Amino acid sequence: MNLLQKLTIINLLLFIWIFPVFGQIELEIWQVQGEEEASIYEDQDVRLSNNIITAVTDNLIILQTPDDRSDDNPLTSDAILVVSNGTHTFDIGDEISLEGEVAELDGATGILVNLSDISLQSSNNSLPAAFVLDEQFPATSITPFPNYERLENMRVAFQDLKIYAPSYENGTCYVSPTSTRPFREAGIAYPGRDELPVWDTNPELLIFAPDFFGLADNDELGVGMTLSGSAILAETNIGFGLLPTSYVINGDFISTSVRDKETQEATLGCLNALFLDSGEFNYNFRLEKLARYVIEKMKSPDIIAFQEIRELDVLPDLAKELLEMDETANYTAHIKDAGSGFLYNGYLVKNTVSNISVTPLGESESLSISGRTHDRPPLLLEATLNTEPPTPINVINVHIRSLNGIENSQESNFVRTKRHEQAISIANMVKALQAQNKAVFIVGDFNAFQFSDGYVDVINQITGQASEGALFPVEPILDEPLVNYTTLAVPIEEQYSYVFQGSAQILDHCLGSTNFEGMTVDELQFIRGNADAPEVFFEEDSRLRVSDHDGFVVFIDLEDELDTMTSNLPITNDEIFFPNPLRLEDQIFFNLEEKQNLSFRLMDISGRVINEGTFESLDEAIEPFPFPETSALQTGVYVIQFFGKSKEWIKKVMLVN
Repeated sequence: MNLLQKLTIINLLLFIWIFPVFGQIELEIWQVQGEEEASIYEDQDVRLSNNIITAVTDNLIILQTPDDRSDDNPLTSDAILVVSNGTHTFDIGDEISLEGEVAELDGATGILVNLSDISLQSSNNSLPAAFVLDEQFPATSITPFPNYERLENMRVAFQDLKIYAPSYENGTCYVSPTSTRPFREAGIAYPGRDELPVWDTNPELLIFAPDFFGLADNDELGVGMTLSGSAILAETNIGFGLLPTSYVINGDFISTSVRDKETQEATLGCLNALFLDSGEFNYNFRLEKLARYVIEKMKSPDIIAFQEIRELDVLPDLAKELLEMDETANYTAHIKDAGSGFLYNGYLVKNTVSNISVTPLGESESLSISGRTHDRPPLLLEATLNTEPPTPINVINVHIRSLNGIENSQESNFVRTKRHEQAISIANMVKALQAQNKAVFIVGDFNAFQFSDGYVDVINQITGQASEGALFPVEPILDEPLVNYTTLAVPIEEQYSYVFQGSAQILDHCLGSTNFEGMTVDELQFIRGNADAPEVFFEEDSRLRVSDHDGFVVFIDLEDELDTMTSNLPITNDEIFFPNPLRLEDQIFFNLEEKQNLSFRLMDISGRVINEGTFESLDEAIEPFPFPETSALQTGVYVIQFFGKSKEWIKKVMLVN
């Protein structure tokens, strides 16, 4: 429930309140406010005389002391919230006197008043001077006394106020007058816990609510824009906020694509797809938007790791959409049902990659406190990049349990334990690959920062790097530590993939070995236009906001150029689609009206028939294709032919055994 909703409830209660008309204390507003967070006059009746209205709603008045009567005390506020028991007719610039009861409303000091106890003294008065927010105020670290308390309900002015978190559906966003972007830092949120790292929560951040005082809604505010104007600085149930009385917008949203890759580079992409579900009403719209994002913003990476896929058919559908949009975006989908039944990790792999094997890891592991260790089991991709000779690449795609509930909830211990044991499990997976002399990338939505959150240090538990400390200490597992390419290969100001309550943070990482065979990591780039863009753009036809996470692409320097190994034979249509190169266990997809009695024929390049038969009835896919069970097919070029009732499809394919 927000402040306005709570004030509405208070307004209803005031209809039946009867305030005493005797015993009031004559005070100045700054005396009522005092130097503490709560007024020492709470629940007492007071009289406030000859103060100026600076903002109004139907039953709400913001009242401020004229400048010549201010106590000029930096620890006390000159303004106060007044809640009436009905709709008033007062306006900005009116000077009024009133009698009412002091109350604390969501942490804000206010006066509850009957309309009959407010008297108009004069109108069209000059407003008290506005306090100017700038680089010097507010402070960027926690102070013993809340930084904004001294300005509670006072007029403030701002010039080029920076938006650091985009607007939600109601237009609310997070802003700060500081030019340095606020980032999440290590530790437990202030006040923290003894002997563990503490994060100051970035007190310089303010909520910005455009429509509180009757200005128009604005749900298209994004990072990269600035605001100039005036507002009331108010305390709400979710923190201090600016309730503007006037403002103008400058600038535009941040939106970037990754660079083009060089001829001797391979690329590895990663994106949380935000519950992409084939059953949602706008599924085709989301597929098209996501395909454009992959092609135009990610520049069609050779391998893309996805998280938050809701249905197994989503990635095959996306592969088809990509191929229709760009014939060079030739991907195969690799996704497995590892028993989670809700969210899946998966890959799209381009035809620059061969010898593909995808294996769920840890699907049978159990937590020490009961339950599954991995609800979204890590997915291992083992493959070779099409260089000469082939370059091996190994990727683990992860999606770790979120931070929700990690602090001050009944399930806190469960959340902390699960995140810690998931990190240990992944570290052991890496150790097993290291024992086979296999270098590895670990990418995905780790739901973890690059440092300790104070409770669990997920990233350093996996990498084997030093920790700043956590309630669950890091356990030594790896003999050869990994590195975090998300920080090593990215400028510090770009080290974020998600924005939460105004604080930029990395949740999506690329961890990896340092001893890759035949390749080195050049750099990592985040694609901007998701985490920094307004939520409303998610439903709009734009390149912005395909997810709430920013995707990234890793650029890998190779010793040779990549080969696509694509077929030169045309296909009569694209109603039958399968990966090329094709492995024996890969899926073949059908989008046919006639799904009965489809014949097939497998031939070698000379036309010799190796296997043939008929599918009596088809679903949308078969896995695997009925290759001969007794003959060992060699890696090479083959021809697959399909015969329908009135159509024929033929395609040359590189078969990888």
